[in-house]
Amino acid sequence: MTTFAHCRRGSAGIETAFALPVLLFLGFAAADAGWLLAERHRMKSGLAAATHYLARSRDVATSEDKARNLAVTGQTASGGAARVKGWTPGEVSVSYRLLDNSGGAYAGGDQVRVVRLESDRPYQGFGMLGLVGVGPVRVHVAHEERWTGG
Repeated sequence: MTTFAHCRRGSAGIETAFALPVLLFLGFAAADAGWLLAERHRMKSGLAAATHYLARSRDVATSEDKARNLAVTGQTASGGAARVKGWTPGEVSVSYRLLDNSGGAYAGGDQVRVVRLESDRPYQGFGMLGLVGVGPVRVHVAHEERWTGG
Protein backbone atom coordinates (compact mmCIF):
# COMPACT_ATOMS: atom_id res chain seq x y z
CA MET A 1 0.00 0.00 0.00
CA THR A 2 2.86 2.42 0.71
CA THR A 3 4.33 1.88 -2.75
CA PHE A 4 0.97 2.79 -4.29
CA ALA A 5 0.77 6.04 -2.25
CA HIS A 6 4.25 7.11 -3.41
CA CYS A 7 3.70 6.28 -7.06
CA ARG A 8 3.39 9.40 -9.23
CA ARG A 9 3.05 7.82 -12.68
CA GLY A 10 -0.02 9.06 -14.51
CA SER A 11 -0.61 12.07 -12.24
CA ALA A 12 0.18 14.52 -15.06
CA GLY A 13 -2.45 12.87 -17.24
CA ILE A 14 -5.06 13.11 -14.51
CA GLU A 15 -4.20 16.76 -13.82
CA THR A 16 -4.46 17.51 -17.53
CA ALA A 17 -7.80 15.75 -17.72
CA PHE A 18 -9.15 18.04 -14.99
CA ALA A 19 -7.50 21.30 -16.10
CA LEU A 20 -7.84 21.10 -19.89
CA PRO A 21 -11.66 21.51 -20.12
CA VAL A 22 -11.55 24.51 -17.80
CA LEU A 23 -8.73 26.13 -19.74
CA LEU A 24 -10.44 25.47 -23.08
CA PHE A 25 -13.69 26.92 -21.78
CA LEU A 26 -11.95 30.05 -20.50
CA GLY A 27 -10.06 30.42 -23.78
CA PHE A 28 -13.21 30.20 -25.89
CA ALA A 29 -15.04 32.60 -23.54
CA ALA A 30 -12.18 35.11 -23.89
CA ALA A 31 -12.25 34.72 -27.67
CA ASP A 32 -16.03 35.24 -27.67
CA ALA A 33 -15.68 38.41 -25.58
CA GLY A 34 -12.97 39.66 -27.94
CA TRP A 35 -15.19 39.00 -30.94
CA LEU A 36 -18.00 40.92 -29.21
CA LEU A 37 -15.72 43.94 -28.75
CA ALA A 38 -14.56 43.73 -32.37
CA GLU A 39 -18.16 43.58 -33.61
CA ARG A 40 -19.08 46.58 -31.46
CA HIS A 41 -16.09 48.49 -32.83
CA ARG A 42 -17.05 47.76 -36.45
CA MET A 43 -20.60 48.93 -35.76
CA LYS A 44 -19.39 52.08 -33.99
CA SER A 45 -17.04 52.92 -36.88
CA GLY A 46 -19.85 52.50 -39.39
CA LEU A 47 -22.25 54.67 -37.40
CA ALA A 48 -19.60 57.37 -36.96
CA ALA A 49 -18.93 57.51 -40.71
CA ALA A 50 -22.65 57.57 -41.51
CA THR A 51 -23.40 60.25 -38.93
CA HIS A 52 -20.57 62.38 -40.31
CA TYR A 53 -21.99 61.94 -43.82
CA LEU A 54 -25.54 62.77 -42.75
CA ALA A 55 -24.51 65.76 -40.62
CA ARG A 56 -22.96 67.39 -43.68
CA SER A 57 -25.86 66.63 -46.00
CA ARG A 58 -27.99 69.56 -47.15
CA ASP A 59 -31.15 67.46 -47.40
CA VAL A 60 -31.09 64.88 -44.62
CA ALA A 61 -34.43 63.35 -45.56
CA THR A 62 -33.14 62.11 -48.91
CA SER A 63 -29.78 61.08 -47.46
CA GLU A 64 -31.03 58.90 -44.59
CA ASP A 65 -31.14 55.66 -46.61
CA LYS A 66 -27.66 56.35 -47.98
CA ALA A 67 -26.41 56.95 -44.46
CA ARG A 68 -27.91 53.66 -43.25
CA ASN A 69 -26.21 51.81 -46.10
CA LEU A 70 -22.95 53.61 -45.36
CA ALA A 71 -23.11 52.55 -41.71
CA VAL A 72 -23.72 48.89 -42.52
CA THR A 73 -21.70 48.34 -45.71
CA GLY A 74 -19.27 51.24 -45.98
CA GLN A 75 -20.85 52.51 -49.20
CA THR A 76 -23.89 54.67 -49.88
CA ALA A 77 -25.35 52.31 -52.50
CA SER A 78 -27.34 49.33 -51.28
CA GLY A 79 -26.26 45.76 -51.74
CA GLY A 80 -22.74 45.72 -50.30
CA ALA A 81 -21.34 43.25 -47.80
CA ALA A 82 -22.11 44.13 -44.19
CA ARG A 83 -19.34 45.09 -41.75
CA VAL A 84 -20.96 42.72 -39.25
CA LYS A 85 -22.52 39.44 -40.34
CA GLY A 86 -26.30 39.75 -40.40
CA TRP A 87 -26.39 43.52 -39.79
CA THR A 88 -28.91 45.26 -42.06
CA PRO A 89 -29.69 48.93 -42.81
CA GLY A 90 -33.12 48.35 -41.29
CA GLU A 91 -31.46 47.96 -37.88
CA VAL A 92 -30.04 51.50 -38.03
CA SER A 93 -32.32 54.23 -36.72
CA VAL A 94 -31.92 57.93 -37.45
CA SER A 95 -33.17 60.66 -35.15
CA TYR A 96 -32.72 64.38 -34.68
CA ARG A 97 -32.90 66.66 -31.70
CA LEU A 98 -32.50 70.34 -31.03
CA LEU A 99 -30.19 71.65 -28.33
CA ASP A 100 -30.90 74.96 -26.65
CA ASN A 101 -28.16 77.41 -27.55
CA SER A 102 -29.78 80.56 -26.22
CA GLY A 103 -26.74 81.09 -24.00
CA GLY A 104 -24.48 81.14 -27.06
CA ALA A 105 -22.30 78.23 -25.92
CA TYR A 106 -22.00 77.06 -29.53
CA ALA A 107 -21.59 78.98 -32.76
CA GLY A 108 -24.86 79.42 -34.63
CA GLY A 109 -28.42 80.31 -33.73
CA ASP A 110 -30.50 79.79 -30.62
CA GLN A 111 -30.90 76.10 -31.39
CA VAL A 112 -28.38 73.53 -32.59
CA ARG A 113 -29.60 70.51 -34.56
CA VAL A 114 -27.99 67.16 -33.73
CA VAL A 115 -28.12 64.01 -35.88
CA ARG A 116 -28.10 60.66 -34.06
CA LEU A 117 -27.70 57.19 -35.55
CA GLU A 118 -28.03 54.09 -33.42
CA SER A 119 -28.33 50.37 -33.79
CA ASP A 120 -29.24 47.56 -31.43
CA ARG A 121 -28.92 43.93 -32.40
CA PRO A 122 -28.42 40.54 -30.76
CA TYR A 123 -24.89 39.20 -30.53
CA GLN A 124 -24.53 35.60 -31.70
CA GLY A 125 -20.85 34.82 -31.25
CA PHE A 126 -19.74 31.37 -30.14
CA GLY A 127 -22.35 31.13 -27.41
CA MET A 128 -19.76 30.94 -24.65
CA LEU A 129 -20.89 34.17 -22.97
CA GLY A 130 -24.32 32.65 -22.48
CA LEU A 131 -22.77 29.61 -20.81
CA VAL A 132 -20.89 31.87 -18.39
CA GLY A 133 -24.23 33.28 -17.29
CA VAL A 134 -24.10 36.64 -19.08
CA GLY A 135 -27.41 35.79 -20.72
CA PRO A 136 -28.57 36.99 -24.13
CA VAL A 137 -26.12 39.67 -25.21
CA ARG A 138 -27.18 42.66 -27.30
CA VAL A 139 -24.86 45.12 -28.98
CA HIS A 140 -26.14 48.69 -28.69
CA VAL A 141 -24.14 51.44 -30.38
CA ALA A 142 -24.97 55.10 -31.01
CA HIS A 143 -23.19 58.10 -32.45
CA GLU A 144 -24.33 61.70 -32.75
CA GLU A 145 -22.96 64.80 -34.38
CA ARG A 146 -24.01 68.38 -34.95
CA TRP A 147 -25.77 68.97 -38.27
CA THR A 148 -24.04 71.63 -40.34
CA GLY A 149 -25.91 71.08 -43.59
CA GLY A 150 -22.98 71.12 -45.92
